[in-house]
Amino acid sequence: MLKVLPLKAVWPEDSLILGEEIALLAKLRQTKFPVPDGIVISVPRDEIKAILERGQWVDSAAFEQHFNEIKRQILKIEQPVELSQLLANKKIKVAELWQRLLREWLDELRGASHRGVKFPVKVLETKYCLFTGVIKVSGKAYFDRANQDTEIVIETGKLTAPVLKDLNDMVIKLKNVWLKDYVYHWVLDNTLQITRVVPYSDQELVAPEPKIAVGNLVWREPALPVTATKVYWSLDSLVIDPRCDGVMLAAETTAGVEELRFKLIEAAHSYPGKEVILRFGNYPTDFGVGGGCFELLKRKEVLEREVEAVLYARNKRQLLNVSVGLPTVRSVAELMEIKRTLAAIGVTRKGSMKLWMEIGLPENLVNFDQYAMVGIDGVIVNLASLQAWLGGFKPDASESAAYQQNYQSLGLFLESMLKKVTKLRLPILVTGRPLQAVEIVKILVKLGVWGVLPHPANSDEIRWQLSKLERSV
Repeated sequence: MLKVLPLKAVWPEDSLILGEEIALLAKLRQTKFPVPDGIVISVPRDEIKAILERGQWVDSAAFEQHFNEIKRQILKIEQPVELSQLLANKKIKVAELWQRLLREWLDELRGASHRGVKFPVKVLETKYCLFTGVIKVSGKAYFDRANQDTEIVIETGKLTAPVLKDLNDMVIKLKNVWLKDYVYHWVLDNTLQITRVVPYSDQELVAPEPKIAVGNLVWREPALPVTATKVYWSLDSLVIDPRCDGVMLAAETTAGVEELRFKLIEAAHSYPGKEVILRFGNYPTDFGVGGGCFELLKRKEVLEREVEAVLYARNKRQLLNVSVGLPTVRSVAELMEIKRTLAAIGVTRKGSMKLWMEIGLPENLVNFDQYAMVGIDGVIVNLASLQAWLGGFKPDASESAAYQQNYQSLGLFLESMLKKVTKLRLPILVTGRPLQAVEIVKILVKLGVWGVLPHPANSDEIRWQLSKLERSV
């Protein structure tokens, strides 16, 4: 079987090989319904399987332990010759497209591994790309048999009355094509076209997954609301949501300087228009919540290695979207000393190099005016650390779980103290477990914080919360 083939060459009978969704689109094309031209790309199963078996990385534990090496090898898989041939007359960066497909398969592979799937390569899905013009309107439509009427949902843009009538007529015709009920995702460029067909279900209607345009391609990605509050991505792994507004990497989460440099360069190179903050390591000491800058000043060789990664990215790789963040600071004098130390080894605030300071102690906000006079470009508010110090418990202790659910004192403290930062119009990036609480997010929106850094698993949910709260506050 060919690794890449035109959508027009697919038959409905190919559903067992290519998947039901692709076969449904192929049938619509054959029955003269408007479906864009496109291509179907098969999974490079043999190559991925060989990589996993060669390194004995088939089981979940080994896969996660060696994920960085697996990612490196998978992203080096050569693109099929047919892909370049079929896209020869399209204004598409073929190498970039192939890398994006490999990353999608890598995400699917990792998800299957986390679920304990014994042979994760088998669950990888064949991908398809559709070629459209500039998309003006998009949405979904289906026939509601309970009400005996069509339902049309517009995700982006506006439809004129004639196009709305055409879409309504098309859905009525489509209900006679199938024995089952389906939801049709559509776009309008110069003409109305169907880009996806999925089985009708309550889940599909509550949590739709429409397609959005990237260049000339139509990609399946969740449609999320646009928010005034920035949403950053925590780089705990090498998987980054491209819809994020920026990225932060905490140095202590990496296995060493090589992984630190690799992750930093990978993120900054992949998203050149977005800020990537390397927050220097917050290594544990007797203080109970990480030694922060105090520990880095004692272990200057560690700080120098982390600074070297920043300078390599900015000076040698010309990745000027890299900034730095300071971990917990316990006094103004400590902030002044760490700035002098950084300046001596080549890191100063100038140009696009920003210096962020983490606020993890109540003292930081009480005396914030003095910290601001020393010179910083933004603050990273660690809600979990503030909550622990205000409540008098260790954040990682099992017996503190009940205290972590009490957000009243934290909320009152933020309302009274965070205004000191907002008055100075410094960007405030908020992170930590309490972001899961709607009452805390509401306070942050009221205060007009610049951005949030949620756990990656909660990124989509907090976007919806922010969208709703920003409209109501």
